[in-house]
Amino acid sequence: MDRLELFHAVARIAKPVHLTYTPIASLETPFKEANIDSLDILLICIYFSELYGIDEEVAKTMLPTTPQEIFDFLEVHKTKEPASIEDAVGQIK
Repeated sequence: MDRLELFHAVARIAKPVHLTYTPIASLETPFKEANIDSLDILLICIYFSELYGIDEEVAKTMLPTTPQEIFDFLEVHKTKEPASIEDAVGQIK
């Protein structure tokens, strides 16, 4: 599964309706350069934690500054993962 595409799908859901999400070009792009604020990051992390079966207390220790850092954290702590991007979006909505 393409991690950048998955990040875009989750970020579009997390971003408030009145604001538009501008896709980033790389998982290494810092959130502050991508118009993703702290509330957006929190929601994105919550969604990914649920999708990857990460305990809430463990998820609270996730403090990413880039999407890659989210995926690095997920890789270490995951207990499951979505089968596809469509599956992930369906679980969030």
